[in-house]
Amino acid sequence: MVFIEAPNVAQQTIKIPQLVLDQCAADGLPFSGNAAGKNGTDLAGAPDGPNLPPTTFTAKGIVALIFTIIAALLGMATVVWFAQEQLPPAVKAEPKM
Repeated sequence: MVFIEAPNVAQQTIKIPQLVLDQCAADGLPFSGNAAGKNGTDLAGAPDGPNLPPTTFTAKGIVALIFTIIAALLGMATVVWFAQEQLPPAVKAEPKM
């Protein structure tokens, strides 16, 4: 975490490149103030950020889940299939009596 002890000194010594200011002006974004372009803690009009994910399964999620289950079942079936193959005679264990 970075703590700025003297924000006024930082504002006087750190200069924003002109390219960044030009890009903000071209996009219609404020380049002074806080996240909303206002002073202090007034964040009215600031971007909210990403929306919350849906609380239910979507169609894409259901399809992805189905294909994941199919892949898992095929993988387990392959392991069982290879385990059922006959071992060479030299490797077979003798039954104990």
